[in-house]
Amino acid sequence: MSTYHVTAKNYSDDHENRIHSDEIAARLGFQGALVPGVAVYGHLVHPLVMRFGQRWLREASSSVRFLKPAYDNDRLVLSSAEADGNLTVECRNRAGELLAALSSRLHEPAAPTYKDSLFADPRDAEERVEISWEAIDTDSAFAERLWQPSAEENTRYCAEVCETLPIFRRGVVHPHLLLSQANTCLTTRFLMPAWIHVGSTIRAMHAISTDDEVIIQTRPVRKWRNKGHEFIEAAIRYQVDGKTAMEIDHVAIYRIAGT
Repeated sequence: MSTYHVTAKNYSDDHENRIHSDEIAARLGFQGALVPGVAVYGHLVHPLVMRFGQRWLREASSSVRFLKPAYDNDRLVLSSAEADGNLTVECRNRAGELLAALSSRLHEPAAPTYKDSLFADPRDAEERVEISWEAIDTDSAFAERLWQPSAEENTRYCAEVCETLPIFRRGVVHPHLLLSQANTCLTTRFLMPAWIHVGSTIRAMHAISTDDEVIIQTRPVRKWRNKGHEFIEAAIRYQVDGKTAMEIDHVAIYRIAGT
């Protein structure tokens, strides 16, 4: 087992999602503003990219779960291990509390699991609406988005998670930025005043670079209620040159109990 230490930063204190503000987070029972889950994910992948390089970025199936929040200036300890081809990375705070866990497995580039029909007949772009149970339509896809990551954007997202691995200075897009785009898929369609990213499953088939034009397709596939929270799961597909580069099952609490 190897360990990696890093200091978490809440770079989203002025974000539209007010869970990243001290005032709203405290009102909801947290000790302070939450560090974005996508940033914690960016820290979790560091040991895997350091060991496997671009192979992990194009051949890994991974699942990340966020169990407890990380707060600004938390000293994080990332512990990685491997057994029978299963790669695990755990994120703990200084007190030893488990905040997040990533499980991953390398494979030969896999066939996509999403069918084209899932994203067929997307709804035309329209004005954003506040997210609600009624507004989430699991029978239709969102309008497609065209995204071309820039070198400047990639550098900024690397800096947000203190990433210095040279592979990301050569044009390979950092996983923190890639998963952040999944958040953007939701916030482009919905106004989301205070919400929490609770987990994602990511299937990588191609390492996306800053030279790529990425078509992003999104469809809500499930919504449910549990313990007063309301959840959404979205299927998200990144395509480059007509081929699937990444699939993401993205889960969030869009309405926190008591709000």
